[in-house]
Amino acid sequence: MANILSPDRVYYITAGKKSLKINEKIIPDSARAKKNVASWCLKGDPMKPNKPLGGGKGAKGVVIHNTNDIVTAPNTDPAEQYTRATWPNCNMSGAVVHFYVYKNSVWQNLSLEERGWHAGDGSSRRDDLLKKGKIGGNLDCIAIECIGEDRESEESTAVLAAWLLKKLGLTVDNGLYTHNYFKPSKKCPEYILDHWDDFKSEVRELMGLPSEEPLDKQDYYPAAPYKGRSIVDGLKSVGERSDFAFRGRLARLNGIEDYKGLASQNSYLLNLLKKGKLKRLKLT
Repeated sequence: MANILSPDRVYYITAGKKSLKINEKIIPDSARAKKNVASWCLKGDPMKPNKPLGGGKGAKGVVIHNTNDIVTAPNTDPAEQYTRATWPNCNMSGAVVHFYVYKNSVWQNLSLEERGWHAGDGSSRRDDLLKKGKIGGNLDCIAIECIGEDRESEESTAVLAAWLLKKLGLTVDNGLYTHNYFKPSKKCPEYILDHWDDFKSEVRELMGLPSEEPLDKQDYYPAAPYKGRSIVDGLKSVGERSDFAFRGRLARLNGIEDYKGLASQNSYLLNLLKKGKLKRLKLT
C-alpha cells in the first residue's frame, strides 16, 4: 500500500521467529513548530527535544503507550497518519514518540539515541524498576505507541519491545515500563494495562528468556478472591488495613510514587492484588 509519506529508510527487525518492517521517518533536527503546539513547544521552537537519551549514555528503558485508533484515508494507515500529524503537520499537542505501531505497520519518528516527549514527567527521575537507580520516562526511555485495542497491533508492539530491549542489553524486569509508571494519574497503556503481566510474558518469550521466577509468597499478599472494584474492600478481603495513609505506603512499595487515591492508581493496585503480585507492606 502506498502511503502519503515516504519513509527515508526501511529496515527489518526480528524477535523470536517474528519479523517487522520499520518505516523510518526521523523528525529533522531543524524542524520548527509552525504554530503553538504545546506550552513546551511554541511557534518557532524545535519540534523535538534535540537532546540525547540518558544524558548521552543511551536508553535505560522502553515505555509502552496506547493511543486511540483513527479513521484514515484508503491510501494510508494510522501509524503513518500519526507520524504525519506529528511532523510536518504539528497536530499532536506536543507528543513526540519514537515508534507508532498499527497492526504490522510501524513508523519510527525519532532515532534510538534521542529523547522524545511522551511520559508526562518532564525532566524528573524516579526509582527504576529494581530500585537500584533513577530513571525518567522522557529523559531515558524509548517510547512505543500501540494504536487502538487490537491484538495484531499488540503482538507487533511486543516484537518491537523485545527487539529494542535485546538491542539495549536490557531485560523485561529491568527495562520494560508502562506510561502509568512515570505518570500514575494516566491509565496508559489503556488497553494493555489490565493484562500487563501477560504482555510482559509475551515479550520475555520473544526474547528467549526463561519464565519469570516464582514469587516469594512471604513478600506478597495472597491472590484476593474478591471480585469487585474497590481496593479498600480488596485489601479487607485479605485481612489487611485499607486506610489512605496505609495505601499510600503500599503504593510506593509497588511503584506508584505519588499516590492520590486516583481510580487508575487503585485499579492498578487491585489488579496486582487479585493476581497475587501485590508486594506486602510489612509494618515495623
